[in-house]
Amino acid sequence: ICYLINVDQIISKVLLKSGIRTNSAILPIKKNIINPAINPYPYNPKRAAALLKEAGWQDSDGNGILDKIIDGKKTDFEINYVYNTNPLREMIGLLMQRSFYQVGIKLTLTSLDWSLLQDELKKHNCQLWYSSWNTTPGVDDNKQLFHTSSANGGANYGNFGNAQTDKLLDDIRVEMDSSKRKK
Repeated sequence: ICYLINVDQIISKVLLKSGIRTNSAILPIKKNIINPAINPYPYNPKRAAALLKEAGWQDSDGNGILDKIIDGKKTDFEINYVYNTNPLREMIGLLMQRSFYQVGIKLTLTSLDWSLLQDELKKHNCQLWYSSWNTTPGVDDNKQLFHTSSANGGANYGNFGNAQTDKLLDDIRVEMDSSKRKK
């Protein structure tokens, strides 16, 4: 999926070049703690199509949408993109919809008022969403976003994490030496 999102186009055409591409939740100005070996996914629909084919997705009925037998049932590759009523987020959804369709993924767009979107995210009822997070130039504390203790009712909407990542987040919270935090 990441290979289908043209981030450079979004920054250029939707954000009018007022964005910076990042490779993590850490601000790019914090060069002393960013791992330069982590590169953002490039926009590469051919690579996405190859990975989807490798995973067994194909258009078996010729309707333009990829499908696969899952638990004995033909399942079309459909994703729902949820966003708040912000028109820029809708525009991003429309760009992704066009890109996804080129490889056979049906992307539907659902606009929700902010409070309803927050409720759906907290219940983990969203497959794909656009949101943003404000942070400070100071020391990052990403426990709220990525720790498993924040998955139910907190801001870990993607339900990310395991014991190993929780330990890393806990250790980082008490380490003030940026070179050690980077490791």
